[in-house]
Amino acid sequence: MQIAARVLSLLAAASLMLLSGCGGDGDPIAPPEPPPPGAQLEVDCSGPRCGAIDAHRYAGSGIGIWQYTNTGDERVALPVRLAGLAGKDVQLIYTNHGDTPQRLPALELYLRSPYPLAAPAARLAAPAGADAAKGEGPRRHRRPDLPPMAADPMQGLKSRKPSPSAKIIAPRVAAPAPRLGDVRTWRVSGYGMGTDEDAFRRSTLVRQAVARDGRGIHVWVDAQTQAAGSVTDAMLDGFIRDLVEGETAVYDRTVALSGPPWGPYPDVGLPALAPDQDLHVAFIRDMMAAGMVHWNDVGLNDPAGPPEDNLSNEALVLFISDDNFYNPVLDELATFTHELTHLSTRYRQVIAKEPGQEYFHQSWFVELMALMAEDALYLPGLNRHHESRDFFVRYWLRGQGFNCDILSIAILAVDRCDSYNINSTIGAYLLRHYGMALYQRLLDETGAPDSWGILDKAIRDVGGPGVQTTLRRIGTTIALLPAASPPNFGLGARSDAGYELVPMDGSLYADYGLPTSVPMYLQPRGFFPFVRPAVRDVYEETITVPPHTSVSVVVR
Repeated sequence: MQIAARVLSLLAAASLMLLSGCGGDGDPIAPPEPPPPGAQLEVDCSGPRCGAIDAHRYAGSGIGIWQYTNTGDERVALPVRLAGLAGKDVQLIYTNHGDTPQRLPALELYLRSPYPLAAPAARLAAPAGADAAKGEGPRRHRRPDLPPMAADPMQGLKSRKPSPSAKIIAPRVAAPAPRLGDVRTWRVSGYGMGTDEDAFRRSTLVRQAVARDGRGIHVWVDAQTQAAGSVTDAMLDGFIRDLVEGETAVYDRTVALSGPPWGPYPDVGLPALAPDQDLHVAFIRDMMAAGMVHWNDVGLNDPAGPPEDNLSNEALVLFISDDNFYNPVLDELATFTHELTHLSTRYRQVIAKEPGQEYFHQSWFVELMALMAEDALYLPGLNRHHESRDFFVRYWLRGQGFNCDILSIAILAVDRCDSYNINSTIGAYLLRHYGMALYQRLLDETGAPDSWGILDKAIRDVGGPGVQTTLRRIGTTIALLPAASPPNFGLGARSDAGYELVPMDGSLYADYGLPTSVPMYLQPRGFFPFVRPAVRDVYEETITVPPHTSVSVVVR
């Protein structure tokens, strides 16, 4: 992905045009339906900083936001007329609320006007050089944390009801704690190594500690990392200290937010790790993921079983790429939080449940929870950077990943549809507008038939309007809204239940442009933004709105 060049000046509208009538649906034999009686833009903002006076007037200052949603099965030609714009851009964002792609109309595309920086110091916290000249994201495969749920060994284990005659082939007794200097060969899933074959890494135990809840934590470094000398004693000392010491201890705060990574669970007739099992953290060289957990590792091997079923490490283990210590766009503490949250939420929502009561979330939801935990637990001075603000949201806002269906993106996707970029933006919005109460709901809720339905229910339970309205409002983030936006919009700061959520001001992303071509179809739950720049007074245009699609109009 390439960073869009900043517009340095505004010329005549004709010279600003990038494409005219390119892409989309310009079929003259299928014109849009006339607007239904009374169909018009509606004001979508209110309260402080809302600059929308009514359906047709902007106040000249503040953030004006309007919307129209086509709930029907035919395209609608929507007349739009907004007065009082005083030379500001009109930014428009389509959102597909349905489950099927919708054909987009032909559109004229223009460059967005330069963003007025809120302050000269408005900059991302990313270190110099973090944006590689190639324009790539933080990693080629940022975090393929877990295989698809259909291939999850623990899903099979927990789906079986216990038999009265079930034989326990190994007692649930915690393995004896290893000692510093012990050597162990870890089996690292090829899923996290970017290969078809698992890797076997001989590793040395280099640090140990006991967390406040009594769980032992063991840190291993593989022989290749030791030979390279890339991870120093000072790095390891700082890591284990930051995990367990003081009020900012990362392990303690992650457990307080998402729950313990392991504990008691019902007997399902098959053996697994003891409830008080220690936690292992293994730093591995040449991983293609920043970090990874694999559910197979928490089972026990059966010596009498076939070799292909005996792949478990028989350990509660997080695998973390060793370059978290020295890669400027990674952070070993944030990665630890992310992976521990996977273990914690899996234990809470699946392992600890009685058979038939567990819930196997879709992969996008699993990642959403871990990214939200990173966001909530960020601490300046402890973490080197804020991953959502400084990387994931900014990569999404580059304009390459808007037209993507979050429910169907593969975790390993390396094209424009990067699930971490999209999930981070969704999570950032959810936390800043619905707070930690929503996160708690997402941890506990299993009453909907699917993960998208669970998110919808959780939003409503905390007083929100549901997932569809929320999705539309998340889309307005593309307009680079300031942190100080009207209620329900933007990514402003929030202090909630002891968690300090940092602001993500639009000025941080001032140089980021919009798509330069129109796709044929708008994907389910996808967005498509376009702009009408520097409108002197009145903006007037008829917008074709596809079925089951909304259009948001933003003036800032």
